[in-house]
Amino acid sequence: MKKQKVKFINCFILDKSGSMGIIRDQAIAGFNEYLQSLKADKHDQNLSLVLFDTESIEIPYKNVPVKEVKKLTANTYKPLGGTPLYDTCVDTIEELDAEVGKMKGKVAVSVVIMTDGEENSSREHDEKCLKDLVEHLQGRGNYTFAYMGANQDAWDNASKMGISIGNTMSWNSTAAGTKNAFRGLAQASAMYMSTAQKNSDLNMSMSLDNFFEGGDKDDSQPS
Repeated sequence: MKKQKVKFINCFILDKSGSMGIIRDQAIAGFNEYLQSLKADKHDQNLSLVLFDTESIEIPYKNVPVKEVKKLTANTYKPLGGTPLYDTCVDTIEELDAEVGKMKGKVAVSVVIMTDGEENSSREHDEKCLKDLVEHLQGRGNYTFAYMGANQDAWDNASKMGISIGNTMSWNSTAAGTKNAFRGLAQASAMYMSTAQKNSDLNMSMSLDNFFEGGDKDDSQPS
C-alpha cells in the first residue's frame, strides 16, 4: 500500500492578556524562533495563530501555509486585558474543525494553548464545554491538544480540559523561562509531526498523548 503524506494543521492559541506584557519581548522572540523551526521542517504544514485577551481575539493567520506566516512584532502583539480562555479556545477549535472538515486526504491537527494565567473572563463557554469538545475531537484519532501554563497548576487545569499529562507543560513566566518554553514547543512539534506521520503509515492513531513526553519545562535558567 502506498503511504499517504499527512497534511499537518498547527493551531497556536497565545495569551496576550496584560500580564504577558512583562515578558512581551521574550514571547515575541520565542514565537518567532518556534515559527522558524516550523518553516525548516519538511512536513506539509499550515498554521493558525490566535492572539487573545478581553480587548480582542485576533487571528492574524487562519489555516495558511507556514511559509506565509510572518514574524510577530511589538506592533502585532500587544498584551492587554484579561484571559477569556474558554471562549477563545472553544470558538477557535470549532471554527478550525469546520475548516478541517472540508480538507481532503489525511489531516492531523495539533492545538497548542499557551497562557501565563488562568481563565478569568469567558462569558459564553465554560470548562465543561472545552473538555467535551477536546475529548470528542481526540476520539477521532487525528487531533492532538497541548497546554502550556504558567503561574498555576498546569497539570490540574489541563486535565480539567481533557488534556493529558504528557501533553502539558508548566513553564516559568520569566525571560529565560519563556525562551525555554518556546524551544520546548519547537522540539515537541517536530517530534509530533514525525511520530504522527509514522503512525499514519502504520494505520495507527495520529492523536498523541505524549506531546511533551510528560516533561516539566519549568526552567528558569537559559540553555
